[in-house]
Amino acid sequence: MSVEKLADLALFSKVSHAQLAEGLRGFTACDLGAGEVLIREGEQDPSMVLVLSGELAVCVGPDLIEVGRVGPGDTVGELALFGSMKRRAATVLSVQPCRVLILDQASLEYMQNGDSPLIPPLREHAARMAIARVRDTQRLVASVAPGCDLPLAPRKGLFARLMGRAGPQSPPPSLVDVMRQSGVFPMDRLLHLAQELESIGELVSLAGGERIVTFGQDSAGPLLLLSGRLDLWHPARSGGHLRLTRLRPGALCCLGADVDGEPSASDIIAVEPAWVLQLPPSIRAQLQSRDRHLAKLWGLALFNGLCNGLRQANATVEAHRGSLEELRLNR
Repeated sequence: MSVEKLADLALFSKVSHAQLAEGLRGFTACDLGAGEVLIREGEQDPSMVLVLSGELAVCVGPDLIEVGRVGPGDTVGELALFGSMKRRAATVLSVQPCRVLILDQASLEYMQNGDSPLIPPLREHAARMAIARVRDTQRLVASVAPGCDLPLAPRKGLFARLMGRAGPQSPPPSLVDVMRQSGVFPMDRLLHLAQELESIGELVSLAGGERIVTFGQDSAGPLLLLSGRLDLWHPARSGGHLRLTRLRPGALCCLGADVDGEPSASDIIAVEPAWVLQLPPSIRAQLQSRDRHLAKLWGLALFNGLCNGLRQANATVEAHRGSLEELRLNR
């Protein structure tokens, strides 16, 4: 595909033809026939694929349950390249003959060292693809899994205090300690990043059963869980709600608010009294205006949080493998 045609992709809309031609030197072109496996679940392979033509299926589990498809202008494998996904979370195979471009870790580092103008749009596109894949996977499972009632909201006032459901009884833990133990945040300048997040975030206390995010509403921004546990719920097509996953301290969620600003894809409810740091939707822009390096560290944490979200979504697929396999056979 020529540079002129590649420039038509939304991914490269903000770079010049000359910059695109220079940056594409780091990519390797590859042609696939129908039915070829490009990526295999569980493999270690930090590279990203950009689809130029054709269509790829994204499948998980030994039964290759299809959870999505990618076509021209889409990417796959972005979390292995930009995040901490050391092993492939899915198998990717060609549905029809395809032409793709592959960007590996060595080429990415070379482009980063040279401040290639392709890096920012690649990161932004990769984050959008990753959050879309998490949402699509959650939606797929909720379409076949049985639902149940959401937990009852906590009662207020004296009764709540007597029953210990008025919020955490102890002060919030140290933010830097939570970030250090989470496995999501890079250790570089961790204290400075924690101080910035504290200054721009809002500390929220939740009672057991209290909802902090409602499905379909605009998210107030990313959440960092400091103590307690949160459950993520999705409306089930069969009625009621499906519990997608349970988050523990150090987890980042609601990252779509920082990536694409789309409404929340889950109800998020405290399992028990919890402390949460609510960050603004514009957190990256705010950090960028204060300290570019801290903004880059937040970007790494965001991708690592997306890695965890995709792992959790795929685990939910495995838990409902039978229902999804039946759906595939009945199509």
